[in-house]
Amino acid sequence: MRRAISTIAIGLTCVSGQALAQADQSRGASTGDSIDEIIVTAQRREQNLQTTPVAVTALSAEQLAGRGVGDLSGLVNVVPSLSMSAQTASQGGNAASFAIRGLGQQRDGNGTQPAVAIYIDDFYYPTIAGNLLAALDVSGIEVLRGPQGTLFGRNAVGGAIRYQTRKPDDQFGGTVAGTIGSYGRADLTGVINVPLGEKLAVRVTGARLERDGWQRRIIDNDRNGAMSDRLLRGQVRFRPVDDVTVDLSHEYTKSRLDGYTVYIPTIGVTPGPLVPTAFGRLYNFYADPDYTQAYASVSPKLAYGASPLSSDESRAHNTHLVVAADISDGLQLKLLSGRTIIRNIYANDADGTPLPVLLAIGDNRIANWSHELQAIGKSGALNYTIGVYHYIEKFSGHAGFVSYNLAGAIGSTAVNLNQRGSQSDSVYANISYDLSGRLTVTGGLRIGREEASAAVNNGVESNKHWSQFLPMLRAQMQWTPDVMSYIGISKGFRAGGYNILPTGALIPFGPETVWTGEAGMRLQTLNNQLRFNPTIFYTDYDNIQLQRIPAVGPPAPILENAGKAHIYGAELETQLNPLSGLSLTAAVSYLKAAYDKVNTTFITTATPLPRVPKWKVSLGTAYKLKLANGSSVDFNADYSYTAAQWGSDVDSNRLLLPSYSLVNGRITYHHKDSGWSIAGFVTNLTKEVYFNGALNFIPNAGNLTYNVGRPREFGVEMKVQF
Repeated sequence: MRRAISTIAIGLTCVSGQALAQADQSRGASTGDSIDEIIVTAQRREQNLQTTPVAVTALSAEQLAGRGVGDLSGLVNVVPSLSMSAQTASQGGNAASFAIRGLGQQRDGNGTQPAVAIYIDDFYYPTIAGNLLAALDVSGIEVLRGPQGTLFGRNAVGGAIRYQTRKPDDQFGGTVAGTIGSYGRADLTGVINVPLGEKLAVRVTGARLERDGWQRRIIDNDRNGAMSDRLLRGQVRFRPVDDVTVDLSHEYTKSRLDGYTVYIPTIGVTPGPLVPTAFGRLYNFYADPDYTQAYASVSPKLAYGASPLSSDESRAHNTHLVVAADISDGLQLKLLSGRTIIRNIYANDADGTPLPVLLAIGDNRIANWSHELQAIGKSGALNYTIGVYHYIEKFSGHAGFVSYNLAGAIGSTAVNLNQRGSQSDSVYANISYDLSGRLTVTGGLRIGREEASAAVNNGVESNKHWSQFLPMLRAQMQWTPDVMSYIGISKGFRAGGYNILPTGALIPFGPETVWTGEAGMRLQTLNNQLRFNPTIFYTDYDNIQLQRIPAVGPPAPILENAGKAHIYGAELETQLNPLSGLSLTAAVSYLKAAYDKVNTTFITTATPLPRVPKWKVSLGTAYKLKLANGSSVDFNADYSYTAAQWGSDVDSNRLLLPSYSLVNGRITYHHKDSGWSIAGFVTNLTKEVYFNGALNFIPNAGNLTYNVGRPREFGVEMKVQF
């Protein structure tokens, strides 16, 4: 690790020196527009992106729309080192697990801690169920890469996605937008902001999003993949006095998916004799000779699976209270209290055929409470954030599998009622000191206690707890107003927990830790027409929480601690404005990972780590054409490439996801005065067939399962602002 950090430091020093010379030579005449300043709050205070010593991608609402990011899943096409795995395998379909720099969460169900935390207005969202949040009435989204523990209430081992909603203000206004498109897409959204005097303002956001299915079922000619979403968000901002702001919000979301879009190229089952052991290899107790390769998918666009048995619905209530008081010019106290309640109901035709072989079911409820007190201050050269955090989460529900005999009656079941709980109590601090006007040193520390408990309906109960001590140290050098570089090291932690199997068994797993060394440079030159932001990192990954699916028994994921690995890579985000109205962007990441030591028989040191695409490339072009009448037309085109990657953890379950490329485009006409606009767009222009998840179920359910990405889609959006 020391050698890796030294290499990082030497490399960035050399690059910074070259950048200084380039910056000094670049202050000449040019024809492009200056790049707009990007303000981020990744360190709990407003800062220019170019002076912020963290790896963060910040996208405004306008950039999200222009680049076709309709929900969080679209971020993987524009953010370096970010990957996503779709969820279908007995865990519900309307969800996704994210990975940053190879640190993620494979197809596990509700109740476990994601490696990449999602924050809605700085409140932790506790589960993967329903986490594909639509980018509706947001001020922006930030993606932070690397461990997050000294600035956020709930620590995250891999990184964080910060979803920031627009707040009520003192201007009356609103927006109404409608979208129609391929596969029966019909969206209607609305926003209204109403000031009620000088001290009070209210903002209401609503949305109804509909899409028909797109994957045709051969048996009944119906379609899988129909989606229906609802959102209602109410916000109140109250300023009783000038130095105090009270924000209260409640958001209700409902997301439904009918028919999982999976591709099953292989059903590797040989019919065998019926045996009494429930959930042995399925081909040993299903004597049906029809459960064979005859029902394998002939194309990713076609399926045999029976949609009436496959659906997923998530409902979430998020209530947030934030009270911010400016005690003085240099000190703000902030209280954040929140509550989230989520219910997720799913049923999955797990065998993927029209035969009544195996049905995965679940009905889960998650509730959390969080309270956080922050002191954010500045005194001369000193900046600090100090926080105290308390978090409680409760999970209850049932999950399991139901199998059928040849007559269609229930043959064997494995369903249990279970409860899980977790509690986190911690204090954290992040303190920076400007030593010279150019050199700033930052130190951070998080100290806390994590507790996990579990119980099932057979009377088995257990609980465990762990302590965490998470330091961070960083040095930042502002070489010139245009060039900054930094180097740092931080520790990340993900708590352990319990596997609760459909059979009722409790299997514990321990926490995992990471040490990440990171260095970066932030350069803005050519009269602010070029932004060039490279980052390199090295991560030691210890006591890895590995997921496998047992070869005997129901196909339920089990987490266990597998060993140690290292991950290293480089990232580059850049923007160039060569001509007036024209902006070119690029984001590139390179990742490399390998196991150093294993303590399980299910992998070896030669086993590849999942969700580590060697290369990711994103290219974007945006051009604004100003018309003679004062109106304008925006042209956006985006290309993304993701290299091949493995879809799961262990050798017996892993499948290779092939590389793929996506092309999106959008043209928007903005009327000069009346506040209306109309846009036409296309996603996946080249009709690329790609997969965003895969697992090998042949050892128990007898098939290979791939999650299919969405096809080419066209649409038109009309928006009116008032």
